[in-house]
Amino acid sequence: MVKTNFLLGCNYWASHAGIYMWRNWNYETVKKDLEFLSENGISTIRVFPLWSDFQPIEMQSAGRPQIRIKDKPLGTDPLGTAGIDPCMMNRFSMLLDIAQANNIKVIVGLITGWMSGRCFVPPAISHCNVIKDSLAITWQLKFIKGFVEFFKKNTAIIAWDLGNECNVMGYNVTRSDAYAWSCSITNAIKAVDNSRPVYSGMHGLTPEGPWAIVDQGEICDVLTTHPYPLFTEFCNIDEINDQRSVLHSAAESNYYAGLGNKPCLVEEVGTLGPMVCSDLEAAKYIRRAMLSSFAYNTTGFLWWCSFDFSHSGCNFHPYDTFAVERELGLAVDNNTPKPVLKEMHAFATLMEKFPGDTLPKRDFDAVCVLTSAKNSWANAYSVFTLGVQSGIEVDFCYHDQPLKDAPLYIMPCIRDMLGMDKYQYLKLIENVKAGSTLFISYDGGIISEFKTLTGVELISRSTKSCATRFEIENEILAISKEIDARFKSIGAEILISDENGELLFSYYKLGKGEVYFLAAPLENYLARNNGVFDKGYYKLYQIFAKNILSQKIIRCSDPKVGVTLHSIEDNTKLAIIINYGNGISAPIWLKDDIKVEKVITGRLENGVAYFEADCAAFIIRTIF
Repeated sequence: MVKTNFLLGCNYWASHAGIYMWRNWNYETVKKDLEFLSENGISTIRVFPLWSDFQPIEMQSAGRPQIRIKDKPLGTDPLGTAGIDPCMMNRFSMLLDIAQANNIKVIVGLITGWMSGRCFVPPAISHCNVIKDSLAITWQLKFIKGFVEFFKKNTAIIAWDLGNECNVMGYNVTRSDAYAWSCSITNAIKAVDNSRPVYSGMHGLTPEGPWAIVDQGEICDVLTTHPYPLFTEFCNIDEINDQRSVLHSAAESNYYAGLGNKPCLVEEVGTLGPMVCSDLEAAKYIRRAMLSSFAYNTTGFLWWCSFDFSHSGCNFHPYDTFAVERELGLAVDNNTPKPVLKEMHAFATLMEKFPGDTLPKRDFDAVCVLTSAKNSWANAYSVFTLGVQSGIEVDFCYHDQPLKDAPLYIMPCIRDMLGMDKYQYLKLIENVKAGSTLFISYDGGIISEFKTLTGVELISRSTKSCATRFEIENEILAISKEIDARFKSIGAEILISDENGELLFSYYKLGKGEVYFLAAPLENYLARNNGVFDKGYYKLYQIFAKNILSQKIIRCSDPKVGVTLHSIEDNTKLAIIINYGNGISAPIWLKDDIKVEKVITGRLENGVAYFEADCAAFIIRTIF
């Protein structure tokens, strides 16, 4: 069994029928599926009561308009009045019994009206905009109440999920529409069962769009990411096992958790099949992505999907029309595991070596304050990756949220005219004057009180696309920019000038704190270009984070190695070291008063960490 509170598993559709598993029910196949998954280390599944199968309501329009089920009047019992098919509920009960017999925990995606590129809305409301229409919402609420009431005492279920990517079920949805729908569904669940967490189930959220991260964080107990490389912007640039690609699931989940102030689950993840990478590359990817998701405090990691669906039993949409949907499984069938499933099994075994049921939160060094909705994810992704490379642990917040206290603030790529919320901006300046460090990178936006904040003055600017080139530690680097601006020092120390002698990177003392200014959109540039994280851009971060880095009790000089620290007791920490490169070891520096108390995996000899399956982990203690 994997660690109780880190959910390791997959999204489940039966091997014989995929999304038609309920209408083409086969008890023996489902039983064999779950036994096979459990034997191979899967301890959690996310399952989907397909909406049109479980609530097959139809509208009789002739005569007196009436909602009916299978051409018969609705029943008078709780399931009947909710339009729920009791046969399907019986099948779902059987699945839960099988899961429980195999020690598999179950997350239920309640409103599954969207699945694998296809809509499954009950016929009576298939003409409705299901996020906004009152008739559609009425029957969703009836379904929620009936389904949750029926199964709330079943201990196999650990969480309710709003549904599968419900943010793509509607159209012309405003932020108020999305908020009202999410609240309605969540409140309906909690009115019946307040004992389980409610998961968001969404993907592709933004800071200010209709489906906003902060709104889902306010409404739900756990946020969710679906970090597929092909479907997420800026995530299909490098090869699948390059460092940035492997960090995708951890980076996006930490971005959501920071802005939403709720824990985040990697709820759907996968490489999307053999035309993206080989099975062996996929195995390497999942190993490092799981390690990262665990070390960077996501609540779990669920692969999409349980099995391949390229066989003749799945000759229907989407499997006969979408090639991408056919080969996404952990296994070809319920007898043949792929290398990715073998890696999950090995990871489940590794998790048992870690102390306690829950990995403590990692120690944070910095807060990234995001100010532009347009490039928010691009900047966050780059900041997270640069943080790993430079040895900085980064949390996130949005510019209008209460500012989190931190010794280091990163404001990447100030771009638009709005800048940062004034009251949080004043709090930020106050914190810097009290001793914090602030780093700002510039992308043509407005920074109020700029001169007094940075000791730098803008001379002029133009909308001329160009590239600025500079040297750092004998390496020539470049950053493309859309706004060409020239700056001069009015008190700041110039740390780096570009090839034309113009100010590029500066330092300024402000009260007890420090302000670093970079006159180029570093993070936005890196997000959009291939191979850039193999270069020395992270060294810019190490310059402004020097005070943080000098206080670290453990460090690694290799940018392709990530180190997280998790406090167990006041003087005891867990260090997790993850390899994102090609080596089998990495140099590790420990502070003189630090002792390795226990080796969990890998080994440490003479200042070198040796990885076991890309990981080394130690419990370390301060010696007094």
